[in-house]
Amino acid sequence: MKNWLLYLIFFLIYQSLYAQTQWKNISDTRSVMTIVPDGNKIWLSSVGGLMCINKLTSDTTFYNHANSGIPFTRIISMCLDKTGRLWLVCDSKGIACLEGDSWTWYNTANTPLPNNFAVSVTVDSQNNLWFGFEFYLVKFDGTNWTSFAFPQEMTTGYLPYNIAIDANDRVLIGAEGIWAFNGSDFIQYNTSNSPLLSNNIRFIKAFQDGKIWIGHSSSGLTITDFTAWKVIDTLVPGRRLFDVSSFDGNTTTGTYWLATYPGDLYYYDGNNWSLQYASPPLDSLKYIRYLAVDENDELYVSALKSATFDGSEWHFLNTAECGFKGYNSLNVFHSKDQSTWIAGNYNINRFTNNTWTNYTSDDVSIINPYCFADDQSNNIYAGHDQGISYFENTTWHRKYIPTNPIFNNDITHLCFDKNNHLWMSAYPGLIDFDGINATYYSSWLQNFPSMQVNCLAVNSNGYIVAGTNNGLVIKVESGWVTYNMENSPIPSDVIRDIAVNENDTWIATNNGLARFDGINWDIYTKDNSLLPDNYISTVDVDSNGVVWLISYFDNLVRFDGQQWEVFQYENSGMQIGIMQCIRADKSGNIWIGSEHCGLTIYNENGISLNLPENNRIDSNEQNICLVHPNPANDEIRVSYKFPESNDKLILMITSLNGIKTGEFPLETNEGIFSYPAKELSPGLYLVTISDGNTVCASRKIQVTW
Repeated sequence: MKNWLLYLIFFLIYQSLYAQTQWKNISDTRSVMTIVPDGNKIWLSSVGGLMCINKLTSDTTFYNHANSGIPFTRIISMCLDKTGRLWLVCDSKGIACLEGDSWTWYNTANTPLPNNFAVSVTVDSQNNLWFGFEFYLVKFDGTNWTSFAFPQEMTTGYLPYNIAIDANDRVLIGAEGIWAFNGSDFIQYNTSNSPLLSNNIRFIKAFQDGKIWIGHSSSGLTITDFTAWKVIDTLVPGRRLFDVSSFDGNTTTGTYWLATYPGDLYYYDGNNWSLQYASPPLDSLKYIRYLAVDENDELYVSALKSATFDGSEWHFLNTAECGFKGYNSLNVFHSKDQSTWIAGNYNINRFTNNTWTNYTSDDVSIINPYCFADDQSNNIYAGHDQGISYFENTTWHRKYIPTNPIFNNDITHLCFDKNNHLWMSAYPGLIDFDGINATYYSSWLQNFPSMQVNCLAVNSNGYIVAGTNNGLVIKVESGWVTYNMENSPIPSDVIRDIAVNENDTWIATNNGLARFDGINWDIYTKDNSLLPDNYISTVDVDSNGVVWLISYFDNLVRFDGQQWEVFQYENSGMQIGIMQCIRADKSGNIWIGSEHCGLTIYNENGISLNLPENNRIDSNEQNICLVHPNPANDEIRVSYKFPESNDKLILMITSLNGIKTGEFPLETNEGIFSYPAKELSPGLYLVTISDGNTVCASRKIQVTW
């Protein structure tokens, strides 16, 4: 009875906490940047996060900033060191290291790095880590960091994306040829002083037999030990090498794989090269970015469809966390039918009934979408670079293209007014479309105060409100009313976004936030509020009247009329990226669209979406570990139960940058551990329970006192 009651308590707490997930990252993880075999695991990196595939079960675990301690999800490159630690680099956030289940974050705030722009990583025979940074090569010996400035010739238009270690532990860097660093000097090899086939370097692969294989983006292949040189532009008769993208192999067996980015895959069996073709379930290999061969000579391919080949059969790699596609979420729109529409570059994502559907530019009716609106009959319209289209059943149909010769076809914003007229912005102004006829407004036509419309909304009276580069413009029966810095307290004439809540219009400007009720103005800047910056890029109001905004592209700000709360990347589960749009749905979920990294969803009371949950760090159903409440502002309680075989359990609390704040032995294999939250600074922490060798459970908690 005691055990049954304990399991019931754990189950009820778990169900409550599961529903209280506050942060969710949604990314396109299909495009793999790097593949690292690791025994029975395969690590795959993407700009949307880290993936780990269990080779025995084919299960994939997805790591992102919201569901684990990983400090960033935009992973440009990674490698394993000699002790099994996984090292990741990001071109804006520095370096991360995964050791066991603990993350350590290295950046300019806690480490003498020259900058946070890291783009490559490799390890030498002495287990020294070498990182390619903007303008610098950085060495880490496990204790000390040493930076070596690149020669001037390497800092003009080139980033060290390609680095390798040769048999003599020299660091090889691809940048306008090959640079070899011997610990003190950089030596350049290029087409002027060597037989190198091309100065355009796609990859460098060095083996302990002394050979260095160099792929070129504009031609073929160079093989060298810097004494003898061999250049190759053809591996099989009649097939010229072009844009050689990746290479890997086994020097013991003398077998190698080589790929070109367009999709040619070559295999060397020790005697001859042959062109290989994918077989079902793959139809073809396209856009091959990376190859990796494991200790069993199994091939892993990063391509449009990532796959593995064991020598006889091809299999897909499960790298898609959900149906979301694309990297840019430039506009988010919640329609009346409870669907959410996201505009990206040349694609549209729709989320409805717990399902993602993607529409691409292959459908010529939508081309490159910018915005959405729905009419009084719940019909969906999209503005794109060739006019507007409407959605019917499952298909987009072209609806309207501006016919006035001074207006271009780029429809950047849409909104329906009280008369069900569709208003759209297109340079140099605004268009009112009643379904048949269009009326054009522009300062060129002398019937509108601006040529540039940055946002559209409809106010409580059903009239159109436009944010322009010349102020806030409101449509009334008699014409247009303009509010600018000359006739109102508005802090800037450049209006970035508008949110309407009953009689209040909230206005995001280049120089602060404004609230206007038709008579009175309230102005908020960093001088009289907790705004981190006066540049407000986007704003919305949720169903409870709480204002949400993005300050200077990367600060999420909450304002309830009295209190301000600021979320930054380091103390939240937000994605990396320039935040382009913020929109609240009717369930209180805050959707944040960003450039390069997909979506972030936040709900302080727990996200109500039923999205696929692939973020459990421990999969042993016998292990129970619940951290509650979350967020915590008084006391952190950890309820746990593990098999009796788990003895000498240790609970650790660490910050996301890897700083350990507490380590506590647990006397029994089940119980409740309590810790005062005020012993910790506000922020995100990782609670980990291990038996000294293996991590049994890991949970993330936010401290908010």
